Amino acid sequence: MKKPAASKPVVIGDPHQAGLSKVNREIDELDAAIKLLAVDEKDAEQKLDDDRWRAVGKAMRAAIDRRTKLQAERAERMAGIWIEPKQPAAPAAAPVQHRAWEINEQALKAGVPKYPADVLRTGSKADKDEVFFKEYGRSVEYWSANFAEGFRKQGFPPDLKVGLDFLCNMMGADRASFLWLSHRCLSLETRLAEIESRPVSEQRGNAKPLQRSVTKVLKHGTDGRIEEFEKIEGESEQIDLLARIEALEARPTLKYAGVWNKTIKYSPGDIVSYGGSSWHSNITSTGLQPGADNPASWTLMTKRGRDGKDARP
Repeated sequence: MKKPAASKPVVIGDPHQAGLSKVNREIDELDAAIKLLAVDEKDAEQKLDDDRWRAVGKAMRAAIDRRTKLQAERAERMAGIWIEPKQPAAPAAAPVQHRAWEINEQALKAGVPKYPADVLRTGSKADKDEVFFKEYGRSVEYWSANFAEGFRKQGFPPDLKVGLDFLCNMMGADRASFLWLSHRCLSLETRLAEIESRPVSEQRGNAKPLQRSVTKVLKHGTDGRIEEFEKIEGESEQIDLLARIEALEARPTLKYAGVWNKTIKYSPGDIVSYGGSSWHSNITSTGLQPGADNPASWTLMTKRGRDGKDARP
């Protein structure tokens, strides 16, 4: 019995066979293109269209030349003598030249500008505006130089390309912070001006003291003992503004509190009637009777007059 012929092993991804298939496919495409060009050339010749005839003829000759080269390549591949041409090496990328940083060294040496709170409390509006914008410009110069110096120390060039989304996030955060704090300061300044313009006798109504963030800390007192203090947290200018508002809101205002009652708690500024006289409360107290026995607690405002004589008919 005759043994079946052994089949040739199938090589998956054979580069020789893949190259030959590519050449055959391109030759077939050129054959089809040359036939169409020949028809187009004949049509141009019949219509005496010299420009189109020359253009089509040029394209057809280029296609024939390319097909001839591919046919020679196919023959060499089938004979096993084809040598793949070496691809030219990609040229080395030229080193990128970055420009140097231009940082305001003078602004850095001057340090962080201080908000001119004391200056802005006095003078005309024009003077205040001039000082404010001048110092604000110095602040912008300093922080711009500060950020640039940080990038320079980390080795980043100033002309480094940055994604627009990242840049938009930075600009958005900066604008939001500026507007947010500006509106907060404007609100506090408006509130402060309204409180400062109140007459002393105006009732405080439902005014509430400002809430501020404080932290209990332990420190050594003047006598060496450990004592507890309140550490106020926040920006110095903001703390100063809050302190001014709190002081104004805590300022005593005159308020009539009726006839004195030992069970009622009285605050500074309260006015009571007692024994026919009017008394002003100097401190917060409960049960301290107005009169000579408590001079620090109460001040006589209107003394009781003498009793009148009985009227005669």
